[in-house]
Amino acid sequence: MENTQTEEKTVLIVTFASGDDGWNRSVSLVCAAFMEKYPEIEVRLQPSTRTQSGFYDDYLKRQTAVGELGDVVEVKDIRMAYEEGMFCPLPDELTDLLQDTWMAPDGCVYTLPGVRLEQGMIYNKDVFDALGLTPPSTWEEFEVLCETLKERQYTPLVVGGGDSWHLMFWCRYFFNSCVTSSNPSWQKDCTLGKVSWTEEEPAEMLDRFAGLFEKGYVSRGYAMTGDAETCEYIANGNAVMLYSLCNQIPKIQSLNPEIRLGWFFMPDDEGRKYSFTDNQSGWGISAECGNDEKKYDAAVNFLKFFYSEEIYGEICSLMNALPVTKQEIPVENEQLKAISEEVGSGVLKPEMQIGDEDTPEGFRNFLCAGLKKVLDGEKTKEEMLKEYQQEWERAVADAG
Repeated sequence: MENTQTEEKTVLIVTFASGDDGWNRSVSLVCAAFMEKYPEIEVRLQPSTRTQSGFYDDYLKRQTAVGELGDVVEVKDIRMAYEEGMFCPLPDELTDLLQDTWMAPDGCVYTLPGVRLEQGMIYNKDVFDALGLTPPSTWEEFEVLCETLKERQYTPLVVGGGDSWHLMFWCRYFFNSCVTSSNPSWQKDCTLGKVSWTEEEPAEMLDRFAGLFEKGYVSRGYAMTGDAETCEYIANGNAVMLYSLCNQIPKIQSLNPEIRLGWFFMPDDEGRKYSFTDNQSGWGISAECGNDEKKYDAAVNFLKFFYSEEIYGEICSLMNALPVTKQEIPVENEQLKAISEEVGSGVLKPEMQIGDEDTPEGFRNFLCAGLKKVLDGEKTKEEMLKEYQQEWERAVADAG
């Protein structure tokens, strides 16, 4: 008698951060196309849900605790995941596809960056033109710009404080422009006790950030405003500027097709411009998946498919993002092309960042939580700076 039983499909769980509509559509597109090409593999999407802290890393910790991490997983903080053994090393056939990857202390690569997103200021070009304004070339000019907008009855900025990680856009800029610009090794020196969070540079960082709120430059209700909602503020004319990533531009334009948007990189006192490159976050394969040969092979094939020419160009287009692959992917969007060219002409991307390997475990989240306490009036700036130093010392001591 003929055996008509078919072999069970390999089920692959893809866990990802679901806060961005373009990214949601990109991941769904890849999964649908992948299953069409590989009918023997079933891909199930596991989008993140919001945690109390607002950090995606905490969502992954929660999923790990209940045994539901997934197989192919988007990672934001690979250092934490690496130290806890949550992921397996990735093979050369994947890492060789990309321009740059983060190598862990053991010499292995655990994540593949998805796309390259520049960080800068999106602004309403119609408002700028109507008031005769131009992008600032220094921090002082930026403050004047905000004051001018406020005087003309415009809300200069929207900040998505409802998602803690959105505050990291500003933290990166201020930490780079106020602290590490004069001392790139500041974090290492802080661990060695040579510098402190209570000193002039970190105090300036906190003063400038809090000053945006104290001077009335930020839209009201920021603490309840999610990252996704910031685009609505710009599209509806409720704020003029949004400090975020370049993938937010098409989202704003989809909400208001008539709006004209400009872009500039935030400058420091000396006119140096800053952006940010995050090659640590991206796709990883869970350790549990790595122990299952069939699932592991399916995961590797999924990631190879993600970066394949047939699909990756469409992902970059949906995300309004720049490619990270060695294989050249043409950039069709003229504004995005101009952003990329400006980066190549001297925009700074400091290697040392809050949240990297020189930052004590958990301090990045503590930093953002502290900012909220200052803005909400729960702590003075001086009190918070002392607490930052105490937390840094405690975390360093706990790490041994």
